[in-house]
Amino acid sequence: MPCAGNLPNDYGEEFLPAFKEWNEKGKASSTEQNLQQYYFLSCVASFERVPWYSNTNVTVPASYQEDMLSSEEVTALFSAYCAMYSEDNAVNICNLHVIIKRFSSICVGAEKYGSKAECRSLRSARILASWNGGNGQISATSPLSPGLVEYFMCHKLTIDGAEREHYFAYVRWFKKHPQTPCVGTFSTLSVWDGNNFEPRSCNSFLPVHRIHSLFTGGFVYLNNVKLMAVCPIPRCASIFY
Repeated sequence: MPCAGNLPNDYGEEFLPAFKEWNEKGKASSTEQNLQQYYFLSCVASFERVPWYSNTNVTVPASYQEDMLSSEEVTALFSAYCAMYSEDNAVNICNLHVIIKRFSSICVGAEKYGSKAECRSLRSARILASWNGGNGQISATSPLSPGLVEYFMCHKLTIDGAEREHYFAYVRWFKKHPQTPCVGTFSTLSVWDGNNFEPRSCNSFLPVHRIHSLFTGGFVYLNNVKLMAVCPIPRCASIFY
């Protein structure tokens, strides 16, 4: 932001109060700090001491559906929790609740994300995140991968004797095409298989804190193969460092 002293005299009366307020503010509001934290969590390269159950800026619809996790889902979710809380042995599979609350949408900060359960066009259900390590694995340092949210859920896990609510998106990740992972003159544009998803695994359970953004996709056909290129959609709220 330019110095207030550089403002044209003709517009000083209109803009000077805004610059004065900015300078006097000196620090970010609690809301801005929370938004900055959520942006940080979406790209942090280490899960050590991440407050996954801090849900200050997470809001969900009043309507939800209770559901019970299958034994396979419990095992997969336990593996996801072990990756999230890898710095200690706080996670015990016996402390995983089997009942979840399902939601069709969720708001993280000012951004609303949808799912297949809600969207006809699926536009708000297409997300990018650094989470999918490939072959069913979870990685904090993986490149952004595109996925399609099937639903959102709230799950309770007992940690250190306290019940903590965690919010997840259940995601199907698009596959990388084995023969054509990149296209372009210098093979710099990453593309995904536009028709197929990776198998369901522990990385299908994505903490909503890790959602980087929505995306829009463009499709190209090479050798009769449908490939998808993605373009991130900026978040609704501006994040200041």
